Amino acid sequence: MALVDRGAGGAGRRRRAFISPGIPWGLFLFLLLVIIQGALIGFWMVASNAGAADLILTNALVRTMDPETPLAEAVAIQDGKILAVGYNHEVAAFADSDTRILDLAGALVLPGLIDAHGHFMSLGESLLQLDLRPPGSW
Repeated sequence: MALVDRGAGGAGRRRRAFISPGIPWGLFLFLLLVIIQGALIGFWMVASNAGAADLILTNALVRTMDPETPLAEAVAIQDGKILAVGYNHEVAAFADSDTRILDLAGALVLPGLIDAHGHFMSLGESLLQLDLRPPGSW
């Protein structure tokens, strides 16, 4: 199926239709529904795995470094990753019978920073020197 575009000059230029003429509408809609269903099932699986935290830190002074919400009371952690940050009653929803809960009694919690600690000037200078170490293997 081709559409004719008359345009400003009136010359007929052929455009392709949105759906190829060889694919029936029924098959197209079926494939679209399968894709949408797969996406919904994937979302459901992610959401259901996000339910229970391994560790919850409560009654803390949490500095989030987020200008929108700079302070919080609790943090839920699952598989070493932050699952939720908020008030104690909000984060408590992520607990189950296996969740370890630590009451920090007002202790400060800050986000961590992992620094590779590279000295780039020294690295650059070392590349200008002759390497006389024995080779690792031939």
